[in-house]
Amino acid sequence: MRWEDIEPVPMERVSQFARQITHDIRNGLNAIDLQAAYLSEIVEDEEAREETQTLRTMVREVTRMLQTLSRKFQEPSVEVIDCAADILLESLQGRMDGLFPRQKNKINWRNDADSAVVRADVESLTEVLGELLRNASQFAPGEPLVEVTARSQNGRFLLEVVESEVTPPEAEPACWGAEPLVSTQRGSFGLGLFKARASLAAQSGSLRHRYDAESRRIVSQISLPLAPA
Repeated sequence: MRWEDIEPVPMERVSQFARQITHDIRNGLNAIDLQAAYLSEIVEDEEAREETQTLRTMVREVTRMLQTLSRKFQEPSVEVIDCAADILLESLQGRMDGLFPRQKNKINWRNDADSAVVRADVESLTEVLGELLRNASQFAPGEPLVEVTARSQNGRFLLEVVESEVTPPEAEPACWGAEPLVSTQRGSFGLGLFKARASLAAQSGSLRHRYDAESRRIVSQISLPLAPA
């Protein structure tokens, strides 16, 4: 049987498999971590103890990576609240400064939405914005300048992330995250932007990307509904 002869597998089944296999591997890694902890207590050689601690650090890093991967396969569950745009943007900026302390001086924030009231799941929106900023250096060398601008238009709250001086992307930005497990980046699972799109869709929002060749900018736009007046 050839792979192309197999019927497409439902995303729900893929999700169940991914979460189960990552759970099982994490259990095995936790057992290795416990064994390494025991070894560090009984060995007397100081160098051996240091190597054991290094092993435990490596195991925990892989465990965290698997946990993150498993979460990306979970179907989004959101809890929408009404939040003033200025308070929301202030909260997001504080959270992003904590997530990306090295880049915070390279991110300019601007609120043109004033105190318009947004309907959003703040935790989910934090994850989405974090994914966009994490990808911000994907097409620009070093630490590129990023602008985050909030505005309201036609009953929608728009949050735009603009990356300047970027190289032309290999894939059409409009297709980014449209399908799971599709990525042009080596070592990427192709799930971050897919999960971001799904999380926003669960709260009546959307995520779009476009590349402006003339200005060499990538614009990622988050759209969410404003609360009724």
